[in-house]
Amino acid sequence: VVYPVKLFVVLLHEISHGIAAVFTGGSIDSININEYLGGIASTHGGNAVIIISAGYLGSLVFGLLLFYSSYDKNVSLWFCTALSILLLIFAANFLATSLGKTFAVAIAALLIISPRYFNEIIHQTWIRIIGILSSIYVLIDIKEDLLTKNGYQTDAVLLETYTGIPSYITGIVWFTITLIALFFIGKKLVN
Repeated sequence: VVYPVKLFVVLLHEISHGIAAVFTGGSIDSININEYLGGIASTHGGNAVIIISAGYLGSLVFGLLLFYSSYDKNVSLWFCTALSILLLIFAANFLATSLGKTFAVAIAALLIISPRYFNEIIHQTWIRIIGILSSIYVLIDIKEDLLTKNGYQTDAVLLETYTGIPSYITGIVWFTITLIALFFIGKKLVN
């Protein structure tokens, strides 16, 4: 049950790198997503520090936007539609693996259908759950990248090479930002 959510967060993470590359004057070569919940965004140009930082922060922002949009039907309709279009653009142009393309198209279809045809309570509930789980998974992802690196190059380690800031400091900052965001999600759920 959690696997699709994890794959969704990986997809959002890598798309966020791509978006940051474009917004800082670079370009996207390709994005690879694999069945082991790994991914890599290959980009050219742009601001490397912003591009590297965008993965965790971008998937957190997408999770927060999904969560908060669920409280207003019109906002949810608009955001789900916009996210669907974004996923379809990336599937058509940048996702290099069939898993990534298929998954992005399937999620895009679900995001288009859900606010229009699902019962409002069902739509709100699954969007909130996806938003919360996406945000929580950022914590898990950061923890795994810092504590169980498994020999691969993490965003925190890459950022260390560009800034000289130790990866654990970057991880702590990202972790703290995520905890603050989750605090506000919790507050919203209680109210």
